Amino acid sequence: VSRPGHLTAQLRWDPTRVGSRDAEATAAESLRQVQIRKALDRQLSQDSDVRGVTFDAFLGVRPFEALASGPSAPRWTSVVAIAANYFAVHNTSILAGRAFDETDLASAGRPVAIVNEAFVRAALPATGAVGQRVRPSDARNWISPGQALEIVGVVRDSLTFEISQSGPGWVAQPTIFVPLTATAPTIRMIVHVREDQERFVPRLQAVAARIDPTLVVYQAMPLEAIGAIDRLFLQLYEYGVAFLVFAVLLLSTAGVYSMMSFLVAQRTREVGIRIALGARPMRVVRDVFAR
Repeated sequence: VSRPGHLTAQLRWDPTRVGSRDAEATAAESLRQVQIRKALDRQLSQDSDVRGVTFDAFLGVRPFEALASGPSAPRWTSVVAIAANYFAVHNTSILAGRAFDETDLASAGRPVAIVNEAFVRAALPATGAVGQRVRPSDARNWISPGQALEIVGVVRDSLTFEISQSGPGWVAQPTIFVPLTATAPTIRMIVHVREDQERFVPRLQAVAARIDPTLVVYQAMPLEAIGAIDRLFLQLYEYGVAFLVFAVLLLSTAGVYSMMSFLVAQRTREVGIRIALGARPMRVVRDVFAR
């Protein structure tokens, strides 16, 4: 049963606009996306059933290195671009430092980042994360070309579902949050509503259509439904492993039975002679199993 909470939906932009390599066209599309996001936020926030609206975009998993005392070993880190009010809408605590502000979201602002506790444990010294600098260690610095990111805040971990060498489960993945400024083919919108999330979906789609008819809103679902899907996958994985183990044991038992049956059949004359000479049946059975 859906409960009042967070509704998530994917926003797909016109791929011909986002994929343009022309710098002027890219800048114009970036401005257009910002204006559309602000219009969505403004119109949805006027709805009495809406508590908050925010946006994010998953940018991938990249190697990062800390620059506290020279370059360190790269740490594979999830990178998420977020709006300034992202943590407020999610009710996520800022443990140290601050959240992003409008200055950080401006293209002329200095490159900044917020990290979670898992990233601090994995990559940063115990002296404190706020004020430290990190940078992507791959060949192309696609987040802040030529510059490192200054950490301005630390947030609590949020568990994500993943499959590792030890099997699937919920883990705290090291994550870096950067301001949502550049264009992206797909951006996720999160709406905190007071009513049933699924009943709010048609209203959300209607607002998006009024703002920009080319904007596609899809995969709208309650945020907890994503966790339910992951839990279902984990359950199916466990059932699958259990079935494979049972099948292997069954086949192994059948193989052992066939082998022993063949060996006993080959020794029928020997077993008969031993019993005729006074061997106890249990001794014969024990010798068979001992082989």
